[in-house]
Amino acid sequence: MIRIDQAVYAEKPLTVDEGFQFGRGVFETILVLDSPIFWTEHCRRLNRGLADLSVRSPVDADQLLQQILQLGIRHCVLKVMVSPENIVLLTRPLPVEASDPLQKLTLQLDPRSNDPRLLRNKTINYLPGLLAWQDAKSCGYDDTLFFSETRVIRECSRSNVFFICASRILTPDCSCGLLPGIVRQWVLDRYPVTPGIFQTSDILSADAVFVTNSVIGIRPISQIDNRSYIKTMHPLVAEISSNYQDQVQKQSIQS
Repeated sequence: MIRIDQAVYAEKPLTVDEGFQFGRGVFETILVLDSPIFWTEHCRRLNRGLADLSVRSPVDADQLLQQILQLGIRHCVLKVMVSPENIVLLTRPLPVEASDPLQKLTLQLDPRSNDPRLLRNKTINYLPGLLAWQDAKSCGYDDTLFFSETRVIRECSRSNVFFICASRILTPDCSCGLLPGIVRQWVLDRYPVTPGIFQTSDILSADAVFVTNSVIGIRPISQIDNRSYIKTMHPLVAEISSNYQDQVQKQSIQS
């Protein structure tokens, strides 16, 4: 790895390849404490995307991890970007702890391609999602919740969504067109979650909503458009969030 500046590393001088020209490539955004959290899961998904999109041969997870540790990349957010000719590591500071953990979402027709290969992989061709997120932020929301032409809910621009109805935990099934998140799978593995095909009306009538991603972890939702939820964290969401934080800290200590 060579250092390009204080926050960007590459294994060799960058090549203007299909990643730069056409967005052919995948990335992972990873929480790093003393070492990367859920490293194995992130690399497994990264390599699955490389194969699914015919980008390049798999990345050697162990070798890349050793390079990350040798570079002293710790206590930050790490983005690993892989295109046909490049592997790039970008770091940014950990997010500042929000004074109010509750977030607000707005509903939006999904502007992204309906090609399942693009929906199920974390591609570097991310502009539609980025623009949707910026539009939501400009209107006073934290993110946008995508739905399909038939008003089937999918995911947010940068997180997966869960909701609770009468103590049942529900989440959109992968067949709806979404990226299977690492923290999403952690919740699925530990709680009795029912994946399914749900309409926007289902989530708007829920008792509580929360989103998941690898940087923010578990984050409760206080509002979707004009629909407000309880202003205090739902007990089940609080339990999931607490157990997830324990898992993250446990991984950090073990590393």
